[in-house]
Amino acid sequence: MNEEGVSNAGSELATSYLAAIDGFGQEDLFYGYEHDDSPTPPGETDYLLSYLHRSQQAGKRILGAAFDGVYLDIVDAFEEFEG
Repeated sequence: MNEEGVSNAGSELATSYLAAIDGFGQEDLFYGYEHDDSPTPPGETDYLLSYLHRSQQAGKRILGAAFDGVYLDIVDAFEEFEG
């Protein structure tokens, strides 16, 4: 059995536990951080992305979750995840 450890919404753990964690999941990266169906403040997005980029460069898997109810926001979030 191959087990992997994935941190959910704990991107900051990349600084201390990067070697022990196989991947990172992040919710509300582009929408929904403060309120559902509203954009996440750019400063928060940049802060979270700094940790996720560091993790990705170390070969960790990144999973983004978007729970926004507005179709165009979901499409935008997917485009942001891919970028």
